[in-house]
Amino acid sequence: MTQQHSISAAEYLASCRRRFGSANPQRMRVPVWEWMVRTGQDPYFARESLKLESNYGRHVDPDWCFDRMGAAQVEMADGRIITIAGEHEDSYDPDFCIYNDVVVQQGDDVEIYGYPRPIFPPTDFHTATLVGANIVIIGSLGYLEERSLSPTPVFRLDTADYRIEGVETKGESPGWIHKHQSEYLEEEGVIELTGGELLFRRGEADRFRDNLDTYHLQIAEGVWRRITDNSEWRQFSLEYADDERTLGDLGWYTGEVLKQLGYPCELYADDDNHECTDRPHLLLVNGVPVQCMDRDQEIRVTIQGTLAQSEIDRLLAKLKDAARKTHRSVTAIEEL
Repeated sequence: MTQQHSISAAEYLASCRRRFGSANPQRMRVPVWEWMVRTGQDPYFARESLKLESNYGRHVDPDWCFDRMGAAQVEMADGRIITIAGEHEDSYDPDFCIYNDVVVQQGDDVEIYGYPRPIFPPTDFHTATLVGANIVIIGSLGYLEERSLSPTPVFRLDTADYRIEGVETKGESPGWIHKHQSEYLEEEGVIELTGGELLFRRGEADRFRDNLDTYHLQIAEGVWRRITDNSEWRQFSLEYADDERTLGDLGWYTGEVLKQLGYPCELYADDDNHECTDRPHLLLVNGVPVQCMDRDQEIRVTIQGTLAQSEIDRLLAKLKDAARKTHRSVTAIEEL
């Protein structure tokens, strides 16, 4: 976003670095940060526009940034837009950072609130659900070293004073989840959670599988309940070769490839009947729905019922062969 500069290079360098709050909350009165919120600048272009040295190749703390992925945003009835945490870029970037702040915008006004890391850890790809005067924050991807197999992280943000507190829960929670959806069901007094990806560990490696069930968090008592039971469904990952992971989606011919597998196939389409390649397609294998989704690095396959192992092996072999028709090599097939 191109706008008139309202800060100098010296001002930028003096206060551009990310830092945590020391109170719950601490109003972070940092003009450089507020300027970045208003202009939409990211650190690379901000430094370029101010004729400053890039952070690339330097071992420094990341510049603070409001250009984020995996943030959660709530629009309030009084016009406030409350944005919670999120991350900038991926780990390859010198300004990669997962945030633990709250940014409040109302018209041209910008307020930024920071928190001590133990009170509210860096959080991304979570959900934020308005329940009365509070926002309930559920889930996170987080830094690799801070992920755990513990119950789902839940926090409560008071929209009056922006204080954040952890919420103790019990019951059958989804686990460490991110990229999910949450909805408040007011009549039942629960937050319904669906979709997303769940952390599991194989050896010392972190892996993720799709969340296949629906969960309810009873707000008043902090109790999780699993509403569905799809534990018999099976998931598989057909991983592409490393040098073929940047080819983008399988493209408009995805459906044609799947149709050649010999199974009835349902292809998602938009209102103009154009195929949607960024949504899963559904095969019917011996009457059992099988969802297939291209994710650039893999084909994710979810068998939504019970199939004989011989039929599963046959299906996976066909999908591996089909990937060759899209100029990709499947190097590993793994059950998740």
